[in-house]
Amino acid sequence: MIAGLITGVIAGSIAAIVASLVSLPLRSPVDSVFNTATITLASLVVGILSGLIWAALSANRRRMLVFDAILAVAFIVVVVIAAIGNSVLDRLASFTIPLAAIVFVLAGVLTPSMRGLSPGASRALAVILLIAAVILGVVLMGQGDTESGELSLPERVESPTPVATQAPVSTMTTESAAEMPTEVAAVSPTATQPPAPAATETTEAVAPADIADTPQVEQADNTPIRQTDTPGATQAAPEVGTGTYVVGEGSEITFTVGEVLARSPARIEAVLRSTDLSGQINIDGEPSTIEVDLHSLSSDQQYRDRYVRSRMFPNDPIASFRVDSVEDLPPEFHNGDTFQRPVSGTLRLKGNDFPLTFDLEVRNDGNVLNVLGRTIFTWEELEIPVPTARSVVSIEDDIHVQILLIAEQQ
Repeated sequence: MIAGLITGVIAGSIAAIVASLVSLPLRSPVDSVFNTATITLASLVVGILSGLIWAALSANRRRMLVFDAILAVAFIVVVVIAAIGNSVLDRLASFTIPLAAIVFVLAGVLTPSMRGLSPGASRALAVILLIAAVILGVVLMGQGDTESGELSLPERVESPTPVATQAPVSTMTTESAAEMPTEVAAVSPTATQPPAPAATETTEAVAPADIADTPQVEQADNTPIRQTDTPGATQAAPEVGTGTYVVGEGSEITFTVGEVLARSPARIEAVLRSTDLSGQINIDGEPSTIEVDLHSLSSDQQYRDRYVRSRMFPNDPIASFRVDSVEDLPPEFHNGDTFQRPVSGTLRLKGNDFPLTFDLEVRNDGNVLNVLGRTIFTWEELEIPVPTARSVVSIEDDIHVQILLIAEQQ
C-alpha cells in the first residue's frame, strides 16, 4: 500500500500543477473557495485515492478495466453534483467539470505508468512534485479572475481642433491681378475687379484702410457683395472645452462592498457594475445630470443581481446625480492635462434626495471629456436596508463607488 500511496502522490501532484494553471483563466464561482489552493488539495486527494485503488487491485485480472471504471464513476458523480449546485452557485459547473476531467484523466493515465520506477526514485520524485504542487497552489491562490471595481481614465487620444474651411481658389490671369488694387487683391485673391475709378467732386474717396476692413467683390451681375458672404465658406466650430458634453459609450459605474459568505469564512468583495449610463455635463453654468439604471447592474452571482432588481429597487430603478453648476475650471482643463477636484451634488434615489460628493479626476481631450469619480457612502446614509440572505453571514457598511464618464462635446 505504501507503493500505491507514493504513486498516487506523484499522479496527484502532476494533476494539481496542470489543473492549477488551467484554472487561472476560468471564472471561479467564489474565489475564496474555488482557487488554486483548493484545486491542489482536491487533485492530491484524487491522486492518492487512485494510487491506493490501483494497489488494492493488484491481484485482479481485470485490474485496468476495473480501475478505469471506478474513476469514470467518480467523475460522473462530480459532474452531477456540479450540475445540481450550479443552480445555487453560478459557474460552478463550468469551473469544476473541466478541471475534474483533467485531474481524473491524468490520475487514470499516470498511476498505472509508475510501475517501472524504483522505490527510491519514486519517493524522491513524489517529494519533489508534492512540494512543487503545494508551492504553486499557494502562490497562485490570489491570482485569477477576482472581480475588481477599480476603474481608470482611458489612454489619451489627441483630438485636432476643428477649423473653418475656405472657399475654393479659382484661376486668375496675371493681367487681371496686375489691374486689381493691391488692398483688395490681398483680401480676395479669387475675384477679378477692374481698376478703381479716380475720386471726383461727386464721388466720395475711399481710403485703402476702409477697403481692407470691408472687402468687396463683384458678382456676375456687377452687384457688389461682402467677402464674408462668399459661397463655400463655413463658420468656425464651437470653442473646444465649452458647452455641453453628452455621456456615451465607454462609460461605466461599479459598486463594491465587502461581505462574508456562509460557505467560506474569508472576506470577499462583491462588485456590481453597469454600462447603462446617460446624461450630460454642462460647463457653461447650466446643471449637469447623470443617470444609471440600477436594474442593469450585474455581478458574478445571479442571485445577487436578482436581489438588487426585485428586493432593493423593484419600482424605482433610476438613480440620478445632479450638479447645479460647474464653474472655475483650472487651466489644466483647457490644455488637456489631468487634474483633480471634489464636486458636490444631489443624489436622487427612490424619490429621496441625498447630498453626495465625488472626488474627480478629469481630462479634456478636446471634443471628448473623460471623468473618473470616486466616493464612499453607507447603507444608512442612503436609507437602504442592509441586504440579507441565507448564504451571507455579514455585509460591510461602506459601499465604494467608482464612475467613469466618457462624454462627447455637442
